[in-house]
Amino acid sequence: MNPGLSTRDAQLPAAYSARLDALAVAPLWTVLHSLLPHERTTRVLPHHWRWRELREPLLEAARLVPIEQAERRVLMLCNPGMPGNASATATLYAGFQIILPGEAAPSHHHTAAALRLIVEGEGAYTTVDGVKCVMERGDLIITPPMRWHDHGHEGRDPVIWLDGLDIPLVRSVEANWASAMKPASTPSSDVDSSQDEFTGAGLVPRQSRYEETGYPQVRWP
Repeated sequence: MNPGLSTRDAQLPAAYSARLDALAVAPLWTVLHSLLPHERTTRVLPHHWRWRELREPLLEAARLVPIEQAERRVLMLCNPGMPGNASATATLYAGFQIILPGEAAPSHHHTAAALRLIVEGEGAYTTVDGVKCVMERGDLIITPPMRWHDHGHEGRDPVIWLDGLDIPLVRSVEANWASAMKPASTPSSDVDSSQDEFTGAGLVPRQSRYEETGYPQVRWP
């Protein structure tokens, strides 16, 4: 029960209310219209994050915070209507991540699903279950739940992308979890196999020549 939601009925005998508390039950009639309001309510506020205002703070974060300290060097988009929630909406987390040439962000996996939209730069990559996914501007790269992933950079300029995860939604069902970090590993494949599979001609997909991954495509150029 929400700690800010009082279920005490002042018209009930105090001894009866105490008995209900001891049994870990409460009268619904005291909070019925709070739990089921006649109108939808939300703390989320409309907000516009402007790229021209965020780019310089991201570059400064790269100068100030080493990747070894940050593990994931990200500036989160925090909805002003939900202070302390570290989320862009009630169900979605979002943040801009930046990686510099020569850096490697460590590997981990988690119950939340993730996607990445590449905003700026080239030469970086994301590895998902050992599959190397090149990051180019405009790409969409997904990380399904519980898939090991890390990031590396073989180029010359900073690379920035937008992370989106369903962390608030997963937290709401108390299923949020992430493994301990481990060093990024050398990719087992230099290309997402779907980049070959889905460019094959024909009306019917051919039988895959690659190990079954459980998902059809990771990088969407």
